[in-house]
Amino acid sequence: MISRNSISTAVAVVLLLLCSGGSAWTADEKAASKEEIAASVNGRTITQEQLNVAYQRWEKNTKPMKQPIPEEQALAVKKQILEQLITKELLIAETERQKLSVPDKDVEAAIAKIKQRFPDEESFTKALDKSGLSFSELEKEIRDQEAVRQLIQYNVSNDFDPTDAQAEDFFNKNKQIFAKPKEVRASHILAKVSLKASPEDDKKAHDKIEAALKRVRAGEDFASVAREVSEDPSSSQGGDLGFFRKERMTREFSEAAFALQIGQISDVVKTRYGYHIIKVTDIQPEAVPAYEAVKDQVIRLLKRQDQREKTKEYIESLRKSADIQIKLK
Repeated sequence: MISRNSISTAVAVVLLLLCSGGSAWTADEKAASKEEIAASVNGRTITQEQLNVAYQRWEKNTKPMKQPIPEEQALAVKKQILEQLITKELLIAETERQKLSVPDKDVEAAIAKIKQRFPDEESFTKALDKSGLSFSELEKEIRDQEAVRQLIQYNVSNDFDPTDAQAEDFFNKNKQIFAKPKEVRASHILAKVSLKASPEDDKKAHDKIEAALKRVRAGEDFASVAREVSEDPSSSQGGDLGFFRKERMTREFSEAAFALQIGQISDVVKTRYGYHIIKVTDIQPEAVPAYEAVKDQVIRLLKRQDQREKTKEYIESLRKSADIQIKLK
């Protein structure tokens, strides 16, 4: 219940995997001659309007706290998005030149897989609307992504096989990558109240959690009070949430929980779910595993890094042979 909602993040990653700016929807220069052009790639244009749409999608999905962005920073972001759109156009054009195609059944399967991330069709539709994509645009994004995956698979070698010495050297220089983060096991008691609740309802919930806090600090068993008072599903387990990492919970909850020692009980903590009191029952400190325990993981990471570098080189070769004109002011 108190885990962070990861729907918007999942949608942004899955739906806009290839280019977070969205589709370029390029056209030839003659067709776009009446529109202001942001860039052209081998005669195919990306209009200023298309760039603006991509920027608006970026704002919708990633702009923190909906705060105004300074003009200079906004221009820098637009330039980055335009570079992404140019790269995407280069790749899509190359898939067309090499006559790579994606069967409808593969697109349908990919969409079905995305839908599995959501509890129902309505949740998927809402998340899609929030991302700024229509369903047909989503289908095109997926078709483009799959075609580009084929392109990379056929044109970028994947034959790098790191030696044990290379892998162990990388591990020794980058142990923090493989460290298991600190985890705490905690129980909590929740008095639910909406952030939009009336002052009266908010006070009622606050008084309820204060009364529970007095009881547990007076020596009553925390789990028993949680079963009686808490409005979270975990109440049936005495409020036990199991072990969790800091990023799993809401910021306010995690900051309070990770500041406690084993056996300590927090003051009242307010989150978007209501008022909590938290008790830490166990702590697993950060731990760095032995090399042998993560050897296969290290090798896979090195292979992915090599693949990324080769992919960058391949894209750069496409850029060098392309006629790219950037006209964004």
